[in-house]
Amino acid sequence: MAARVIAGNRGGKVLIYNGFKYQKNRQRIHAIYWRCWRQECRANLQTNIFNLDDQAPNITILQEGPHTHEEDDTVIGVDTTLQSLRSAIQQDPSVPIKRVYNNFARNVAQGGGDREHIPEFHRVRSTMTRTRLAHVPAVPHDIDEVSIHGHWKRTWSEDRFLLYKNNDWGVLIYATRENLLNLRQCKEIYCDGTFRTCPRPYSQYFTIHGRYRNRVMCFVNCLMTDRNIGNFRHILETPKVKIRQITRHRWRPRKVICDFELALIAAVETELPRAQISGCYFHFNQSLWRKVQNLGLAASYRRRPAVKSLVRKVMAI
Repeated sequence: MAARVIAGNRGGKVLIYNGFKYQKNRQRIHAIYWRCWRQECRANLQTNIFNLDDQAPNITILQEGPHTHEEDDTVIGVDTTLQSLRSAIQQDPSVPIKRVYNNFARNVAQGGGDREHIPEFHRVRSTMTRTRLAHVPAVPHDIDEVSIHGHWKRTWSEDRFLLYKNNDWGVLIYATRENLLNLRQCKEIYCDGTFRTCPRPYSQYFTIHGRYRNRVMCFVNCLMTDRNIGNFRHILETPKVKIRQITRHRWRPRKVICDFELALIAAVETELPRAQISGCYFHFNQSLWRKVQNLGLAASYRRRPAVKSLVRKVMAI
């Protein structure tokens, strides 16, 4: 069996030969010296000098020592699997690691390969995550550092995805052409934001959903550094202008459902003046409960049935 080099668990290179796994020990002028990866085994191997980073190096075995254990087929199979997973991540680091793992396992099963050499996902998650982090752009610390290039501006199907970027306003908007075409057909749209999943240096992740063919779907994804009227106007004006450019028709949803963010409501009234604005029931109840807490009635709500009944009646209005 020909010798080959694969990536080790810790990012280094290991040599595979005759079912055994070797780690590089030292290199001299005339040869590279390897030793068995098992500490209790003293088997050595000598090869010619070659570049470990070559895709298909020309390896000649000069000397091979005996091993004190059976072949490392299982370990080598796992290492080979990890190398394949790393290569898949390097080719497209935007793909979630769970999807990379599932695709690899499915391809092995369809090809009749040995699934015993595929570790469970939780055992390789950290390795895959480190590989992915090494091949994605660094998270910017300041809004002025935000720069998006190449395939990060497109979807996996190579459609344009980055719709608008303005670092001065701190606004980033993503939507495909198909998203905008479908959004225009929605008579009812839903606007909402969250802070929990927002990446730095932005402070809010904001989405525009639409009721499309009896299903609520997300069509516009936004990142914001501030929640003022100007930012919300950018988020509404950009798809409105793009829809007009693509379809030659105006974007005129009949109803906009959102929370009770005054800046957002003012922006909707300015950019979509014909739309009816409705507050979200969930956010209404949240606002009402915050008011109950501010008035110092939280304890009374829990202890006095009359207060609880009154608050619930207000929620039901």
